[in-house]
Amino acid sequence: MEAFLTFPKDTKSTIGILLTTSFSDLIFCIRNELSMTQEKLAEISALEPRTIQRLERGNSVSKKTLLKIVIALSPYTPYQ
Repeated sequence: MEAFLTFPKDTKSTIGILLTTSFSDLIFCIRNELSMTQEKLAEISALEPRTIQRLERGNSVSKKTLLKIVIALSPYTPYQ
């Protein structure tokens, strides 16, 4: 039986890393990959910098806050 989806070899390891990474670590990694400061992420997501700091430390945040951060980190969101 063939797999429905196939991934390049390196993609599987990336997916494995993402599945074992906490959400706070994932946000931190994406933000750093984009060379974005916590202050800049706070600005474009209309949040306080302290909220970003709390999230990256692993503290809980609301679903509304998470949605704002995910939208801000989306590759389709222009920031500069």
